[in-house]
Amino acid sequence: MVSALLIVGLTIFLMGTVMLGMDAQHRGRSSLMFALPFAGSGYIRHFWSDVWLAALLRVAGATLVLISGAVAVARDPLVLEQPRRLFGVSAPAELVGSKRAEINTFANSQEAVLLAIRSDANPMLSGRLRGQPFLYSHAKLVGGVLSAQQGEGFIPDIEVRILLDLDPATVTQERQTFYVRPADESAPELQITWRAEDGSTPHTEIIRGGYQMELQLTRRDAHTLTGFMQVILPDPDRSYLSGELAVRTNNLRFIKDRVDLTYDHPDTLEYVGRQYLETQFPEKTVSSIQFSDTRLLMSESGGVSVATITLVNGRIEQRDMKFDRADIGWAVRPGKMETRVLAEGGNQQLRLVVPGAAPQRGQVVAEAPPPVTLEFASLDTLNGQQGVIYQVDGRTREGILRGLRRNRLFIESNVAGGTAEFSYAEQELKYIVLASGQQVLLAGVELAEGGLPEVQPVVPESTATSEAQEPETLSEVAETALEFTAMVGREVTITSRDTRTRTGILTAVTERQLTLSVRVGTGSLEYFYSPADIVSLTEVTR
Repeated sequence: MVSALLIVGLTIFLMGTVMLGMDAQHRGRSSLMFALPFAGSGYIRHFWSDVWLAALLRVAGATLVLISGAVAVARDPLVLEQPRRLFGVSAPAELVGSKRAEINTFANSQEAVLLAIRSDANPMLSGRLRGQPFLYSHAKLVGGVLSAQQGEGFIPDIEVRILLDLDPATVTQERQTFYVRPADESAPELQITWRAEDGSTPHTEIIRGGYQMELQLTRRDAHTLTGFMQVILPDPDRSYLSGELAVRTNNLRFIKDRVDLTYDHPDTLEYVGRQYLETQFPEKTVSSIQFSDTRLLMSESGGVSVATITLVNGRIEQRDMKFDRADIGWAVRPGKMETRVLAEGGNQQLRLVVPGAAPQRGQVVAEAPPPVTLEFASLDTLNGQQGVIYQVDGRTREGILRGLRRNRLFIESNVAGGTAEFSYAEQELKYIVLASGQQVLLAGVELAEGGLPEVQPVVPESTATSEAQEPETLSEVAETALEFTAMVGREVTITSRDTRTRTGILTAVTERQLTLSVRVGTGSLEYFYSPADIVSLTEVTR
């Protein structure tokens, strides 16, 4: 409101000034006499009857400018030092401190030593910064910068950053220790960023020496380091940090120790892509997975990446991956992805061990993990893994498990022309076999005599051989499908084993499935049937 009043006042003032200047030029006078506030007062009194409107506009505009200025100063006294605040533009982040902090008595004092010793046993990194208590929320080491922050917001309440120039990949299981002493000439730069009391302007203090630090790091897993950090700062507030901490080595965001798949960052896409690719190969056959050119396409609610997979037999594949952004988070776009073989893997073949089958010479064998028994509600932990679902009626379904929704287990399977999603209730399931060959048994489901079910491992297309298929089954399916090929394009009625009957156009027939297109309103809906699921198929005659 104040800025609008100021703009209106300036506009009216300039209009009056321009009108007075034009009148002066018309009478052969110089218009520069109105450049100063009171220089043209004699001219205005002499020709008042002709220029009274312009003079009143000039006075009214100046009055509005003065009033708006007074109101702005009364509301925000800092507007005199920062005029941009009048239009809602805040000052940039303020850098406080010198480039080289002096060595003060606290950093080398006995008090600091005793304080550090008492804080060594802190289970979480904590201390005091700028006179306020500090307890870290999370820490990360990305791009050689170690940061520990308090607060979960995009701009934390307070954050400490140390420019270590350390590659987290070089940290191994053996504990590594880094020291900084107050007298060191080339200490890593340390930055403290905090928000002002009003929560608006961030401030940063830079310390390039004079502090004391001890940092110990060791690797916990592929994406996490653990260790201990102690920092004593050379400031009058007697700031210090000490305690144990867990350090993430990527930009993933975690919620209660689980990755937040809704966080929009290339690292989230690579995490989702890695989880997906690890289910596409038998266990212990993937040597490494590297991603490149990972990008977010927010305008399309998607993303892309190129994954390079190296197998233990030397085979190297490159796959173009696409991702979709949904309400539940990022996921790999279903469907076949483009795959390029960069290097063949010699004569070795990757396969799973089937009970009773001896491995052939030269093969890399991945033994199946031992069976596990899970409650139906715990099957949600298998989300994203590939496997085969075995039903109580003997039917099977191969695909990627997509978790539980509405007390039903969903699985995504490849069908003609794309993918389809199928769901199963608890009473329909018997057991599940994952791609690794691990058998997942359901609590409360009794198996037939003979112990565990026979393993039917899922072998990806890139590593499967034609020997994994049963010729008898393929011939039976093909023979059944050929019976329906002549009806493609005709209107038929299909009754399935679940007693459902649908009438539509038979659009496609393959060895593994039939596609039925049913009109719904102004469009159509496709249904997919396995030949083994069809009880009857009859042509509709009009």
